[in-house]
Amino acid sequence: MAEVGADRRAHFDAIARYLHDVAEDDAAEAGLPESVGWVLRSTRMTVARFPVRGEALALATYCSGMAARWAARTTTVTGAGGGLAQATSVWVAVDVRTGAPARLGDRFAEIFGAAAAGTRASARLVLGPPTAAAVERARSWPLRASDFDVWGHVNNAV
Repeated sequence: MAEVGADRRAHFDAIARYLHDVAEDDAAEAGLPESVGWVLRSTRMTVARFPVRGEALALATYCSGMAARWAARTTTVTGAGGGLAQATSVWVAVDVRTGAPARLGDRFAEIFGAAAAGTRASARLVLGPPTAAAVERARSWPLRASDFDVWGHVNNAV
């Protein structure tokens, strides 16, 4: 019930959590080293139709680009009732002890290289600075301790 609105439509952040869950499941299933964690850098999502409460969903994901310390993952969410969303996210590999970016390494390339098909992932920010009007309208937004991950980054649900 917390994942949908009064109109029964899935919240945008609920879909983002599904993306995170399937990415974690894929990394675990691939047997990636537990010394490497992942921090979400960016996501671009297109929603053709929001899933609704009770709709069975299927998620399909693959590595759609690689670089030395980050990778792109494309995920499609398909609902039995017509829900449809697709997202491409850039995940930065981090050393779980230090939180510093970590090299993906040969094992990652062995597992995901064919899917990436030579596409280079970019972690470059694509948004420019806010306009003066946006800065003028800005207001403070209090963050809670639960809004941060173990490395002190604001989590992707926020």
